[in-house]
Amino acid sequence: MSEKQKQIERLLSKPKDFTFDELTSLLKGFGYVKDNKGKTSGLRVAYVHPITKSFIRLDKPHPDNTLKAYSGQFNVRVDSALHKSLSLYASKEGITLNQCVSRALAEFCAEPPREYKT
Repeated sequence: MSEKQKQIERLLSKPKDFTFDELTSLLKGFGYVKDNKGKTSGLRVAYVHPITKSFIRLDKPHPDNTLKAYSGQFNVRVDSALHKSLSLYASKEGITLNQCVSRALAEFCAEPPREYKT
């Protein structure tokens, strides 16, 4: 089995200790090169494939080099007036408060809307 195939299998197994350096090595194995132009600086890194011109943009993990899995959950504190406004709006729209906030955040981040678990 080739080193590249081993890296692919390791990534697909979703290990908790897969590093950014391992991912970079895997991308290079697929022909991607680091692109230092434009808005890539600091923790942001972009890779481009010279033939297909496809881009992969990543944020370097910190404080360590291990890639993180996100749970999809976090707590947000808002003042009571905003909480009330969001709850009333969600009720009027026939959606949950969680769906309301998820949609607002997705729109804020300019992501296409998706179905969110409640």
